[in-house]
Amino acid sequence: MNVDLLEALVAVADEGGYARAGRLLNLSQPAVYQRIQRLEATTGAPVVVREGRRIRLTPAGEVIYTHARDIIRQLRLLEDALREDESPGAGVLALMVAHSLCGFPAPDICLGFQRKHTEAVVDLRISARPARDIDREIRERRSDLGMHSDPTPVKGLVKNAFYEEECVAVAWPGHRFEDLEVISPQDFADEEVVMMRDATYTFSEGLTEAWFTQGGVQVRPRLISNSFLGVRSFVERRAGVAIMPREHAVQSPYLIIRRIVNPPVRRLYFVSRVSPYESPVLRAFRDYVLSGEWLRKLPAPFNSLVA
Repeated sequence: MNVDLLEALVAVADEGGYARAGRLLNLSQPAVYQRIQRLEATTGAPVVVREGRRIRLTPAGEVIYTHARDIIRQLRLLEDALREDESPGAGVLALMVAHSLCGFPAPDICLGFQRKHTEAVVDLRISARPARDIDREIRERRSDLGMHSDPTPVKGLVKNAFYEEECVAVAWPGHRFEDLEVISPQDFADEEVVMMRDATYTFSEGLTEAWFTQGGVQVRPRLISNSFLGVRSFVERRAGVAIMPREHAVQSPYLIIRRIVNPPVRRLYFVSRVSPYESPVLRAFRDYVLSGEWLRKLPAPFNSLVA
């Protein structure tokens, strides 16, 4: 069976129509339609049916689609293996990341990747919107890849955890936390606290507040910010103490940083589309992120805490 016919079926199913599949495959709409007709002639059964403006797979089409995806993916892996020593070459990647990741790790990843692949261009886009909106950007192909901290499954997307950040307590020099080696929830009981609520509504409510609740402590949030930069700035000005991921804390030379008991862990996810059609530069970037190689490029203050 011709692989081109299988690619046409996968593209039509993923994109929901001939025109969008044609744009993905760099073919005209009639050319895609003809490939589907040839596939049906080869298999002796209809593989797609039209429902309004969209195309859906028949039972036979579903079977072929499942195997076709595996076949195409294996062919891509074979191509990668044959040219594993080659550079992905020139290409532009549109990377959409949550606002809380624009200080770390997004710049380290982008710079490390470009040092390795000098011809590639990364278009780093910072979003203050919820993670679901970033997911929509990726799914609708307005951006190529994404990064945020929301693991919620989304049809058509793959979310790979690529980094874990332990949370730490932060205060200003001279604060009583400076005399403690490890901070417990009870140590916050009489403190004014600066809370973080990012655009995904997952960080403080899912991690920080749960940590206080498990410790039997009700904190008094004096200030709330949707930015780690805002939280750090408030703590530097002695408005209150806070909990934040350690990599964000060490970006300030004006804070004392202390470990906490049973620290919450914030997982970061790399978001990409479920598709066998990937450019070499996209595959190279994903592999670089998931490899963790970029961690070795961190400045000394990061390395001392990441280790």
